[in-house]
Amino acid sequence: MTNDQKIVRVMQRMISPVWTEDMLETNLKCAAKLAKEVPIYYLLCTKEPSSAYVMKARIDKEDAQQ
Repeated sequence: MTNDQKIVRVMQRMISPVWTEDMLETNLKCAAKLAKEVPIYYLLCTKEPSSAYVMKARIDKEDAQQ
């Protein structure tokens, strides 16, 4: 994902109001910082247990690279 896509994914999961432009800007800054500092993944999956194994393998790979 691009950095902008990561920011959008984080924003979609935030539970924080954006009633004003200032609130929106604050949330965007927070999402951008998170997207820069932690891995962000997007996984389309099924209810099958193998979905959990796929995600765990990706996280483990990320941990091994650090």
